[in-house]
Amino acid sequence: MAKKIFLSYSRKDKDFAEKIATNLEKNGYVVWWDLTDIEGGDRWAKEIQEGITKSQIMAIIVSPNSIASEWVEKEFIFASKKGLKIVPLLYEHCELPIWLLNLQYIDLIGVNYGHNFKQVLEALEKYGRRAGDLKVDSPKLVKRITHASPYWLLMIITLLIILVGALLNPFAPAPLPTPTPSNTTTQTPTETHTLTPTNTNTPFPTNTDRATASPTDAGEETAIPSQTESPSPTPSETPTQEELASVIRDNSGAEMLLVDKGTFLMGNNKSDADEAPVHILMMDDFYIDKYEVTNADYTNCVDSQNCTLPKNTTFYLSALYSNHPVVFVSWEMANDYCAWRDARLPTEAEWEKAARGTNHFTYPWGNTFDGNALNFCDAECTNSWANKSYRDRYTMTAPIGLYPDGMSAYNVFDMAGNATEWVADWYAADYYLNSPNANPTGPESGVYRVLRGGSWFDRNLDVRTFTRAHLRPNVAYNYTGFRCARDAEK
Repeated sequence: MAKKIFLSYSRKDKDFAEKIATNLEKNGYVVWWDLTDIEGGDRWAKEIQEGITKSQIMAIIVSPNSIASEWVEKEFIFASKKGLKIVPLLYEHCELPIWLLNLQYIDLIGVNYGHNFKQVLEALEKYGRRAGDLKVDSPKLVKRITHASPYWLLMIITLLIILVGALLNPFAPAPLPTPTPSNTTTQTPTETHTLTPTNTNTPFPTNTDRATASPTDAGEETAIPSQTESPSPTPSETPTQEELASVIRDNSGAEMLLVDKGTFLMGNNKSDADEAPVHILMMDDFYIDKYEVTNADYTNCVDSQNCTLPKNTTFYLSALYSNHPVVFVSWEMANDYCAWRDARLPTEAEWEKAARGTNHFTYPWGNTFDGNALNFCDAECTNSWANKSYRDRYTMTAPIGLYPDGMSAYNVFDMAGNATEWVADWYAADYYLNSPNANPTGPESGVYRVLRGGSWFDRNLDVRTFTRAHLRPNVAYNYTGFRCARDAEK
């Protein structure tokens, strides 16, 4: 028997509601949505109540119009009391009301409709979107806590730490650890000209791997340009036996910043299913590169015969791009480079903590998107989803350290946009449901490796601190780059 769907929406969004209803009906669902032939007033209320009662699922079209509608809110409350599965469908960007905050929506804005409609069908068939719909045998306290508001969680953690500190020393409560600021001097950007690689149909790294082959080298190769000397190390205070330096340089000259130990909230409950649930992690101290690895950096490893050339050398062989992030590198190539430096790729959890800090930020700089704080698909980008409201003069990669307003709480550059970054972990869509609560390193095996941060190729939704992408570890494109990390040793 076909499932019955109640479609809740504002009358101002009726055209989109009709589109959704039509597509759902084509997929075998019975959709209650149209009030055209029903008299207003009390009759509407009665028909709506009966429609919800006879349905198994409510789909809410989320837009500024619908969240301002008293009828939509009333329908949501009534459906919640009836125990209906509720699936929010994001039609237009808006600030979600309090009654929708704990629900995970599906993004159907613009071109995302075609990409994500399959997720709508999966949500209707396989699982609910409310926390209560996910059933876990003998759930631990931590798993229950993950469904609470992140801000309440931070308050609870703060109170617990203060309480423990008071018990140990009533006169000196222990404060929460905060990131240690480091030198924020940016590197001078080099002059850049547009240079387009031969691979123009670049696959988009989403939760469906679309990579089928690695791009080939473009054009005739020329001699590798000589590289400039590494800047002298930035002086930092000599650490005591108990503390770690906030800034270090490894043997390659790369500047690495300390991300100090402590808890943070990883994941997101309101976007793609593989980003949920939000969960508390305890992380040890570690260091991470302040900047993405550049073409000049990577050349040193190639010259030492420990790294292979990028799979397309268009940018790599041009002196104009020496200070740009190296791209066209696979996970395997990135892993080899970090090993050459006696470092490693960061784990996915380390990357996310370095990007979002302990304030659960949506973007490295905060919770509001700022197109001037990163290199993403703006007016210079040729993709159909380009955001024409911003223009940064770079059609593809930009020099590292060019966007100081986009630094994370730990003063790390370009964790949103520029090059999307390989991390150490294998990818699994359900990994967050059962991951360890301290220093997770990802599944033991898999088909794909994880990438984070989005790139010049991506929209603002793809550069969020919690957004996950994945590709096969042997592929490389004109947006795939990386940075390195290493354990902290006292």
